[in-house]
Amino acid sequence: MSSYSGARAVAALIGFLGWAGIVLSVFGGTVTFQRVGLMPALTMALPVAFAGLLLIAVGQIVMAQLDTAENTGAMVRMLNEIKSSQSPSAQFGGRAPGSPLETYKGRLITSERNGVSVAGQQFATIDAAKSWIDIRS
Repeated sequence: MSSYSGARAVAALIGFLGWAGIVLSVFGGTVTFQRVGLMPALTMALPVAFAGLLLIAVGQIVMAQLDTAENTGAMVRMLNEIKSSQSPSAQFGGRAPGSPLETYKGRLITSERNGVSVAGQQFATIDAAKSWIDIRS
C-alpha cells in the first residue's frame, strides 16, 4: 500500500510553517505594540497570522486528500478480493444458468454460467446487458 510519505512530509512542512507564522506574528505583534502602538502592531501581525492560518488549512486539506486516496485504494482492494472469491453464479445471487434475473425495458435478463444473457446474447454484467438493450431500443 502506498503511504504517500513524500506528500505527507510536504503537507506537514506546510502546516509547521503555518504555525511558525502564527507564533511569529504573536511575538512580532507584541514587540511592535510595546514600541510603537496598537495600529502598527495589528498592521504587521494580522496579515502574518492570517497567512499562517491559510497554510495550516492547506496542509490539512492535503492530508485529508491523501487519506481519501489511501482509503479508496483499500476499498478497491477489498472489493476485488470479494469479487475474486465469488463464483460467477454467486455474483448474481447464486441462481442457476437460465434463471431470470430481471426484466429491463421489456426484455428478460437471465443468469448464465459466466454472466448474463438477453435473447441469447451473452454479457459479463447486468449493466452491459442493459446497455445493449438501450442501444437496441
